[in-house]
Amino acid sequence: MKILIIAKNVGRVAPGIVCERLIKGLSDKHELDILTTDFAPSIIFDKINTVIKFKYRETHASIAKLFISFFGVNPLDIYFANKAVTQCNDKYDLILSIISSNHYISLMIGNRLSQKTKLKHFTHFLDAIPAPGAWLKNDLFCKRLKRFVYKNLAKVDALFSTNQKMLDYQLSTFKAKKNLISEVIFNPAETTFQYFPYSNKHINTFLFTGGLYGPRKPDYLLAAFKVLLKDYPNSKLEFVGSRIPSNCFSIFSASEREKIILHPFTKDLNNYYERATALIDIDADTEDDVFLSSKIINYIMINRTIISETGIRSPSREIFKGIPSILQCAHDINELVDAMKQAISEKGKEDFCDRADVISLFKLSSVIDKLNNAINQEHPLISVERIYGG
Repeated sequence: MKILIIAKNVGRVAPGIVCERLIKGLSDKHELDILTTDFAPSIIFDKINTVIKFKYRETHASIAKLFISFFGVNPLDIYFANKAVTQCNDKYDLILSIISSNHYISLMIGNRLSQKTKLKHFTHFLDAIPAPGAWLKNDLFCKRLKRFVYKNLAKVDALFSTNQKMLDYQLSTFKAKKNLISEVIFNPAETTFQYFPYSNKHINTFLFTGGLYGPRKPDYLLAAFKVLLKDYPNSKLEFVGSRIPSNCFSIFSASEREKIILHPFTKDLNNYYERATALIDIDADTEDDVFLSSKIINYIMINRTIISETGIRSPSREIFKGIPSILQCAHDINELVDAMKQAISEKGKEDFCDRADVISLFKLSSVIDKLNNAINQEHPLISVERIYGG
């Protein structure tokens, strides 16, 4: 099958890294062209036909918000989407657009191209759009954004999402086409489990990597770390690529504050993993979060205890429950302190075989098999063997 993949980013940023892994896996089963505005993959694609780059100028977030609030759409996105459609002149069997938060251009291009060519348009949402509950204010912008996204979703032929709760939420927000195909397609993890020696066994280091924003907050972790220092003063808390307001550190004395280290963003985290006692994941402080952190999917492939601060009904709570090397905590200081103490006591004694089942779920081959099965619902008589003569 010849598929056109539409994605704003391939590589470079978190959604782009998911895209490049999916593209790599799909290229083993289908003939692919890629339509993107930012092509910077960290892996080698040896089976891609053509990369079509379309021009797209990012609108400042405040201006884009004003446009959507008043017009229901960003007119610049309409302009760039229409221009991108004119660049796609080859013949395809299917259009697959990959959409992430605040980047609706792939969805718009896919619908316009589908209307022009009469091809089926399949979509894969890496984020819930628009984000529910505590993530967005219920203001004019949010209402207009919902209307815009739902109007576009009503035109698609398939909807994939990264966990069941997010998929259920997204399906509840619009009136779908008859016979809409829907499926959970997990974000694929790294391909191999990584073993790092403990570079410093005498210091207890707790590591968080990535951004903190909205209802995903460091407050409980910071408060728990302060309590931990009473019993384990030889401990550190490190953040990589995180922006934390200075007032969050007001509870610490000068000597305690020195044990919290903020590092700039980097793609190479190996040195940080080596000195980590445990890896920290923080989900939104809300009862019914629909997001599954891409961070924990990467963490499960590292030989370190994971401390997951998450909601009672979160996707993470459901998927990773009952795994001894993944310590699940509510947004609760005492639970976090207990988890950090447990990670310290079990340092170097962990058995990570308990993750085998979830690692299998997030393996690229498993994810691609599931995605390919969903794609082939559109062309059930076309097999991989027929396409490639096997």
